[in-house]
Amino acid sequence: CDETFDLGKDDSKKLVDSVGYGNVYLRHLLRLNNILSERNVRIMLWGDVLLKYPEIISGLPRDALICTWNYDSLASFGGFIKPFAESKNEFFVSPGVVNSNRLFPDYKTVIQNISHFTSEGFESNASGVLLTVWDDGGSALFENDWYGVTFSAERSWNPDSENFDARYDRVIMGCGKNGISGIIGKLNSLANL
Repeated sequence: CDETFDLGKDDSKKLVDSVGYGNVYLRHLLRLNNILSERNVRIMLWGDVLLKYPEIISGLPRDALICTWNYDSLASFGGFIKPFAESKNEFFVSPGVVNSNRLFPDYKTVIQNISHFTSEGFESNASGVLLTVWDDGGSALFENDWYGVTFSAERSWNPDSENFDARYDRVIMGCGKNGISGIIGKLNSLANL
């Protein structure tokens, strides 16, 4: 149920025009849920379409697991969390390390995104964190994403942790203080030029 850009076009246009985009999406989810529940599998879906059509959230199966996502540096993620926290459905927050069409991630945005989204998710009783990593475009090396991946892992367990850089350098990279994390900080500041 990701990237549903074609819903309402071609073969589905008539149905969407008749009953509405949200209702067609919900019907599809319920059909998938019926197939999966017969096999004792829970449905897990992204929350973006649900945020566009919040009236369908109440029609979801109670055991549906929602992943609400955003990759920006925002002052508040309440708009991405509150509808799902109020629905009583289990939900995960899904921050991201975005490195598409870049040589190196924008860690200023990544760190703020992960920090705020996981903290607010924790405060709103999210069941977990599902980090996404975007390396589209072919120019990115996944090795450059490890800083964000490990930062998210730590924040998933402890949203208020401090001194991450020292632990990252020592435990993940096997080097001394201000090793790799210092270089990442310098690279990030150069990106702002």
